[in-house]
Amino acid sequence: MAVTGYYLDQEWEYQEILLGFEPLSRTHSGINLGEVVLKILHQHQITNRVLAITTDNASNNNTMISSIQESIQSLELNNNSNIIRVPCIAHVIQLSLKDLLGQMKANPKNEMVEMQWSEDRIGPIHATNQRRMIVDTLNKVRNLAVYINASPQRWEAFCNLQAEGPKLVPIQDVRTRWNSTFLMLRRAKKLQSAFDKFCSQYNQLILH
Repeated sequence: MAVTGYYLDQEWEYQEILLGFEPLSRTHSGINLGEVVLKILHQHQITNRVLAITTDNASNNNTMISSIQESIQSLELNNNSNIIRVPCIAHVIQLSLKDLLGQMKANPKNEMVEMQWSEDRIGPIHATNQRRMIVDTLNKVRNLAVYINASPQRWEAFCNLQAEGPKLVPIQDVRTRWNSTFLMLRRAKKLQSAFDKFCSQYNQLILH
């Protein structure tokens, strides 16, 4: 469990520091997480200087904040104010985009990156409206990522099509990784020229 501290120094400059990186041997209950965070706060002697804690939206974090708050209040320290819980904006955006892609039926289904290619992944694609175009574009990029990375020969051939810069390969998104669809599309945009060349050589793929 990583705990990062964010603060303003004496010069009013924003600073951030890794306060602790602790293994979690017990269940990830809010009580157990709170004990880990409190231990780190005690180690750095900043128990009375916590203004807010940023977490994702998992329910156990509610219990964690309450547990930390109760423990700090029991110490009767100076400046013992209520801790503000700040939702992680990256997680909020991730959940919103996940719901959007889900409504469009464009979410990735796989839990892990797929390393085997099956011909039944490919079929004729006919985009009939804007929503389908977005879904079909995502599926094309996903299929290309699996197809290229599933074969050392295709992987090497794809890399050889890139004349300049580092040799990159496409990324496949997965359901359980934050931002993976964005990272997949950002990489695909960077590899657009190599994709065009590759698809013209491997035209048995119905990708256009």
